[in-house]
Amino acid sequence: MKNYQNQAAALQEGVSQEIELTEQFLQRYEFRRNTFNKKIEYREQRDGTDLEPAGFTPDGLQLYLPVEPRFQPLTDAAMNTIVRTAKKMLPEMTHARTNIEEYVFSTEVPEHLPRPHPTQAGIQEPAQSQRRSLLCDSQTSGGVIKNEKCRFRVGSM
Repeated sequence: MKNYQNQAAALQEGVSQEIELTEQFLQRYEFRRNTFNKKIEYREQRDGTDLEPAGFTPDGLQLYLPVEPRFQPLTDAAMNTIVRTAKKMLPEMTHARTNIEEYVFSTEVPEHLPRPHPTQAGIQEPAQSQRRSLLCDSQTSGGVIKNEKCRFRVGSM
């Protein structure tokens, strides 16, 4: 009887360790349940080193802004890639696919309600005469903008 209890305790400890490994590995990703299309979306967590050009300073220096990776649908191919990465990084994780799927398809994944595009929500685009236009008045002196005033105007152009 004691041997059975020892085996059960060891098995439970092994399961707990594997769940902890899975949760640590999955910190590399962010998952969410899209409540509009009922699909799981994911993105890889980044350290903020991905940059994209954002223009130039008046001195001609290139400006860069950090880029957040976009959420993508969790396809079979993406799930396979995540599982294969887990197996490579954590060979001691014997049930990688099962553990990852148990998390991804659980209620622990937060829900996300995206704002639909206006045409998907049944909202008509405004007529040309009602669109906002941005008007900017610039005064230049020697090619340098001294004063820039911008305002919005609604109405016909």
